[in-house]
Amino acid sequence: MKTEDVKTKNTRSLAASLALGFFALSAFVLLLSSSLQIILNIRTQQTAISSKQQLIAREASKSVSSFIEDKFADLEIAVEFANPVTASVETRKTIMESLLGIHPAFRQFALLNRDGIQLDQVSRASQVLSPQFSAQLSRDVATQTSNGSRYLSAIYIDDATSEPLIAIGIPVKNVLGEFQGILMAEVDLKFMWDLVDQLRVGNTGYAYVVDNQGTLIAYRDTALVLQGKNVSQIGEVSNFVKNPSVLADVTPGIVSYLGLNGERVVGTYIPLGTPQWAVVIEMPWREAYQETISLISWSLLVILTIAILASLAGVYAARQTAAPIAELSNIATEVAEGNLGVRAAEVGPSELVQLAASFNHMTSQMQDSIDSLERRVAERTTDVELARLLSERRAQELQAISEISRTISSEQRLEILLPLVTRLVSERFDFYHVGIFFIDATKQFAVLQASNSEGGKKMLARGHRLEVGLTGLVGAVAQTGKPRIALDVGTDATYFDNPDLPETRSEIALPLNFRGETIGVLDVQNLKPGAFSESDANTLSILADQIAIAIENARLFGQTQQAREEAEGLYNQFMSTEWRAFLQRASSIGYHQSITGGKPIDTLVESDDIHEALQKGRVVLTAGTDGRLPPSLAIPVRLRGQTIGVLNIKAPTKNRKWNPDEINLAQAVSDRLALALDNARLLQESQRRAVKEAKIGEVTTKIGASINMRNVLQTAVEELGRALPGSEVIIQFQDTQES
Repeated sequence: MKTEDVKTKNTRSLAASLALGFFALSAFVLLLSSSLQIILNIRTQQTAISSKQQLIAREASKSVSSFIEDKFADLEIAVEFANPVTASVETRKTIMESLLGIHPAFRQFALLNRDGIQLDQVSRASQVLSPQFSAQLSRDVATQTSNGSRYLSAIYIDDATSEPLIAIGIPVKNVLGEFQGILMAEVDLKFMWDLVDQLRVGNTGYAYVVDNQGTLIAYRDTALVLQGKNVSQIGEVSNFVKNPSVLADVTPGIVSYLGLNGERVVGTYIPLGTPQWAVVIEMPWREAYQETISLISWSLLVILTIAILASLAGVYAARQTAAPIAELSNIATEVAEGNLGVRAAEVGPSELVQLAASFNHMTSQMQDSIDSLERRVAERTTDVELARLLSERRAQELQAISEISRTISSEQRLEILLPLVTRLVSERFDFYHVGIFFIDATKQFAVLQASNSEGGKKMLARGHRLEVGLTGLVGAVAQTGKPRIALDVGTDATYFDNPDLPETRSEIALPLNFRGETIGVLDVQNLKPGAFSESDANTLSILADQIAIAIENARLFGQTQQAREEAEGLYNQFMSTEWRAFLQRASSIGYHQSITGGKPIDTLVESDDIHEALQKGRVVLTAGTDGRLPPSLAIPVRLRGQTIGVLNIKAPTKNRKWNPDEINLAQAVSDRLALALDNARLLQESQRRAVKEAKIGEVTTKIGASINMRNVLQTAVEELGRALPGSEVIIQFQDTQES
C-alpha cells in the first residue's frame, strides 16, 4: 500500500511538473527577450520624458520671467518719457494712473525721492497705500536702486484677500543719468496664475511656481495659493529650497516622487535666477510611462498566450491531473464574477493542494480588503457630507455678513445705525441676544449702546455698563481687544450672570477694533450650549470689523455735520452783523429804476409780496387780477443762504403774465446782485479801514516827530481834533498817589 501511494503521488507530481515545465520554458524565453526590449524602451522613454519635461519647464519659466520683466519694462518706459520726480503733481498722477490702466496686476504706485521720502502715490482700491506696501518703501530701497539696480521685494500676502504680492522698483534718472528717485509698484501675482494654468504638461500633468521658501505662488488650484500652502517637503521643491540661488541655466534631473497632489509623479524644476523662484513641472507617473506600461502589458499578454499553449500541451500529457486544475479554474471564474464566498477543495497533488490553499487565502484577503474599502468609502462619504454642510454654512454666513455690511454702510446716523446693526445680526444669524458696547473716554467702563432683545432693552433703560477687564466676557474683551467664547456659561469662570438674560447658554464677545484701537465690543448670546467655535469667531470678527468701520464713519459724519452747522451759524451771525452796520452807515437803503429814470430809496417800501419774499426767502408772484395793481415779481436777494434784500419787478401792463424764462432770468440776476453787493460792501469796508489806518499813521508820524513831552501832547491833541472835527480832546495822566 505504501508503495502504491508513493507511486500515485510521484505520478501526480510528475504530471504537474510536466505542465509547469512547458509553461516555465516558454515563459523564460519570452521573459528574457521581452525584458531586454523593455529595458531598452524604458531608457529611451526616460530620455524622451526628460527632454520633454525640460522643454516644458523652460517654456514655463520664460512665461513667468516675462510676467515680471514686462512689469519692469512698463515702469521703465513710463519714466523714459517723463521724469515723474521733477514733474508737476498733475503729471505724476497722470503717469501713475496710466500705469494702473496698463495691466490689472498693478495695484498701487508710490514715487520716492532720492532720500526714500514719498512724493506721491496712487492706489487702485483706496485713497491711501496699504500697510504692507508702505512697509516696502524703506530707505533700503533708495540704497539698493541708487546705483541703477532694480528692486524686487520678497513675496508678502495681502491681509484682506490673502493673495501673494511683490513690490518692484526702478531708479528714476535725469537726462544726465543722475539718480533722482524711485518709482515703486505693487504687483498682484494672481494674474500670473492664468499663465501657469495655461501650461500643458501632457494630458494630466501640471505646473506650479514656488519661491525660495517653498511657498506656492501660482497653481491651477487657487485655493491652495490663497492659503499660502508651503510645499517645501516635495521632492524637487525641497532640492530648490536647499539651494535657491542656483543659476537659471542649470538643468536639474528628472526624478520620481510624491507630487503636489499626493500621487507618484515624474518631475523637474527650472530656477528663474532673479527672482529666486522656480517653475516645477510634474506629470503623473502612469502617464509618463504609459508607452512602457503598454509595452509591458502586451509582452505579458504574449507571454501569457504562449504559456497557455504550453500549459495545454502539459495538460494533454497529464490528463489525469487536469480535473483538479479545471475545478480550480472554475472557482477562479466565480471569484472573478464577484462570488468571493466560494472556496477551492484542497485535494489532489501537493502542489495543487498548496495552490488551492493559497487561492483560498487570497480570496479571503480580497473579501476583507473589499469590506474594509467599503467601510472607508462610507466614512469618507460622511466626512465629505459634513465638510459640504460646513462649507454651505460658512458661505451663508459670509453672504449674511456682506448683506449686513452693505446695509449699514449706507446709514450715517449713529442713533439709527446701532439698533439697525443689532436687529440685522440677530435676524440673519438667529441669535438670542445681540448687544453693542462702547468703551467710555476714561477706558474704565464698557457702556451698552444698543440691543435687540427684551432684556437688552431693559439694560439700556437703566444705563447698563460693565467694568473693563473685570466684569464678564465683554469686560475682558474690552481690555484685551481679542475675541472670547463661553461654550457653557455655567462652567465659564469669566461669564457674567445677567438676570435680564436668563436663557443664555453660550456667549461670544468680539472686539470692535478701528485703526488698532478697541472702541467697543459686539456681544452675541445663544440659547444653545457650545453654539460657537473658533471658526465662528473668525467669521464674526469680519462682521465686527465692518461694524466698527460703520460706527466710526457715522461718528465722523455727525461731528462733521455739527461742525458745519456751527460754522454756518457763526458765519451767518457775522454776516448779519456786518450788513446791519453797513446799512446803518449807508445813505440809502435801495434803488428804484423806472422808464423815466432811477433814484435811491431812503425809506422802506412796504408791500405784501416784498414782506413775504423777505420772510420766506422765496419768489413771490403777484398776478394783478384785481385790475388795480400791475403784475409783479418779488425775488429775495440771498447771500450764502441768508436773505439781505428783495428785487421787486413790476410789469408795465396789467395783463402781463410772467413766463418761466423771465423768472429764471430774474433769479439769476438776483444771485449775481447778491455777490456784487457783498463785493461792494467789502470794498467800501476795505477803503474805510485804509483811510482810518492812513490817518492813524499820519497822526503817529507827527507825534513821533516831536522831541519833548509838551510837543508830543500838543501834537496828539491837535491831530485828534482835526481827525474828529468839533470834538473836545483832553489828555490827562493818572495820579499815582491817588491810585
